[in-house]
Amino acid sequence: MSEQQNALIYSKNVVEVVTLAKEYTAFLERAGEFDQYEFLNHAQKLLPLIYLKGCLLPEVDQLFDEEVEKFVSETDWTYIRNGIAELLGDKDDFYEVYTEKLFDTEGGEQLSISEMLADIYQDLKDFLELYRFGNEESINDALYELKNSFAEYWGYKSVIALKAIHRVVYFSSEMEEEEDVSEQRGSFFNRFQDSHRNIE
Repeated sequence: MSEQQNALIYSKNVVEVVTLAKEYTAFLERAGEFDQYEFLNHAQKLLPLIYLKGCLLPEVDQLFDEEVEKFVSETDWTYIRNGIAELLGDKDDFYEVYTEKLFDTEGGEQLSISEMLADIYQDLKDFLELYRFGNEESINDALYELKNSFAEYWGYKSVIALKAIHRVVYFSSEMEEEEDVSEQRGSFFNRFQDSHRNIE
């Protein structure tokens, strides 16, 4: 690898994607620790950052013809997806409509928030693991694949998932009730901090 290529894989934008990928993947792996409102509220804040950082990924040239190593198995993906689906319940499924008739489901597709988030998880987790343990050439090609995958798949899915979450958070009366309850007892993060203060 040239010095220029080496500099790109350790550039500020790539390091920030790695940091965000760590937060996002850990968040989904701990989905069961949140209530429905807390989970959606946090996902609503993470997804725009994921899209922004994906846009800022640098262009690199692919070094090898072989596909980069994958770490997330179908079992892993299913575990993440099912955990989110169980948490969201009937708020998980939604229609994405591709016609100008916004409220006409004909021609649209039934999707799920859990599937969108799990797909993003898979791409980010695969990249993250290779960034941690791979050599520089492998990291370069993982970055190449992540950039292309963002353009074709997970960038779009982050936008679709955010739109679906936005609908639930702002147009669901049940979510308003969840928010009131959550505010009364304190957020998960506040409760976590309080418990650690008590230990100290």
